[in-house]
Amino acid sequence: MSSAESPASSFTPQVTMEDSFAMERAVLSDLLRRVVHSSGLPLSQIANQARITTTSLSAMMSGRLIPRQEVLENLLEACDAVHFLRFDVRYSWERLRNLQLRSEKNLGPEDSETGKSGPPSPQTDTVPAEPAFQMKGASPLLREDALGYELKPDPLTAITKEELLELMRDFHVWAGEPSYREIAINAGRAVGASTLCETLNVNKPPRLPSLKVVTAFIHGCGGSEADLVHWTTAWRRIRMARTHGSVPLLQIADRSRTP
Repeated sequence: MSSAESPASSFTPQVTMEDSFAMERAVLSDLLRRVVHSSGLPLSQIANQARITTTSLSAMMSGRLIPRQEVLENLLEACDAVHFLRFDVRYSWERLRNLQLRSEKNLGPEDSETGKSGPPSPQTDTVPAEPAFQMKGASPLLREDALGYELKPDPLTAITKEELLELMRDFHVWAGEPSYREIAINAGRAVGASTLCETLNVNKPPRLPSLKVVTAFIHGCGGSEADLVHWTTAWRRIRMARTHGSVPLLQIADRSRTP
């Protein structure tokens, strides 16, 4: 009986449209990475066969860019993906597109004015003609600086945790100063906005953030795969220096092979 039901039994967790975007985008990007890695081909060759740029392919694999259907099919063919992976990728992509269409239909002023209901019109259901479309909530694909203006912070210049933190703050500015909440959502909520805020707070004693925090921050700001490699290397160098003192990394590697 409904009168006998406890309040706890009728509680339903609320999942926002934004949360759904973030979760499904993370699923699709993970599937695309599996497709690419299982092919054993270099990114440049896959991108060439799929008729996209390597930068766009990296953005798709990180979840910052969602391919339109034609590009998706070209990518699956270029990687010669197995049947079950093709099915999973297409299913995830359809879920993302449907979420996008639902969001546009619910928020579009033309729908509220006409009171239309039912499936989207053919025009609404058409995927944009660009090489890829970006989902709402996805971090923007960052443009590089103009030739001769190298303004992007280089994490490999950092020697101490203080310098790494300062470069993270600079990267935040270079990326357009997205809010910590935006960064957390773009990173698939791998870390929380409060964690990012505390990490980069200049009034807090400097502490070396975990690698998970650093990579989530760079990814959430719109950093590329190359950026992630550079920041990961910078973090490892600082963290390993704390363990091994000032011993060069080459000596550390040589020492580990000593019987």
